[in-house]
Amino acid sequence: MNAPHPYDVVIGLDRSDAKADLHLINLHTGQHRSQTVDTSPEALCQWLLELRQQHPQARVALCLEQPAVHLVPFLEAYAWLTLYPINPLTLQKYREAFVTSRAKDDSKDAYYLAELLLSHHEQLKPWAPEDSLTRALQQLVVHRRAVVDERTALTNRLQALLKQYFPQALNLCGEDAGTAPAGQPGFATPTLRVGDPPAAIQRRGAGDQAERGHLSHSPSLSVRQVPASEFP
Repeated sequence: MNAPHPYDVVIGLDRSDAKADLHLINLHTGQHRSQTVDTSPEALCQWLLELRQQHPQARVALCLEQPAVHLVPFLEAYAWLTLYPINPLTLQKYREAFVTSRAKDDSKDAYYLAELLLSHHEQLKPWAPEDSLTRALQQLVVHRRAVVDERTALTNRLQALLKQYFPQALNLCGEDAGTAPAGQPGFATPTLRVGDPPAAIQRRGAGDQAERGHLSHSPSLSVRQVPASEFP
C-alpha cells in the first residue's frame, strides 16, 4: 500500500530573466493550474501571498531548476514552503522520457517539474538552508568568479587590440603580452637624467643599438634606414 503524499500542493517553477512559469497541482482535488508571473520581488511576493491565502493550512512544496543563486534564498524565507532545487539534467532526462523533441518550453518545463515532484518526491532531496558562514562563503565564491570572468574578458580585449595595432608585442612576449606588468623585459624604458656622465650616455646608446639589432633579425620586424631626403 502506497504511503500518503507528504504535501497537499506541489508546484513546478521554471524561471527566465523576465518571467516565471508556474504549474500548480492540488492533490486533494486533482486540479492542475498554470500561470505566469513577473520575476520582480514585488510580483513574487504578491503571488506567494495569494497562494497562502488560497491554501492557508496546506503543506506546499515547490520544485525548481538549479542554479538559482538569488531565487532560493528569496523563497526560503517562507517557512511554509518546502523547496526542491534539482539538477537541470534531472529535468532534461525526465522530459525526454515523454517527448523526443529537445526544444525548450518554459510552461511545459514547469509542468514536468511539478509532475516530477508529485511522482518522485521520495528520491528528491529537499533544500536545507545553509548556515550564515556557508552563505557568506558562497557569495564570495560567486563574486570571485565574476571578477575572474571580467579579468579574462579584459585580457581578451587587450590581446585583440595588440593583434590589430601591435602584433609584434605578441610575437616578442607571447600571448600574455596583454597582461604583462610594466617593467617586464621588453617593456622597460630606462631614462637618462640631466647631468649623467658621458659614459652612461654611451652605455645607453650601445644598449639601444643592440636592441635594434635584435629587432632587425626578428621575423616579424624589420628596421629600415630612412634617407634624410625623405624628411620634409
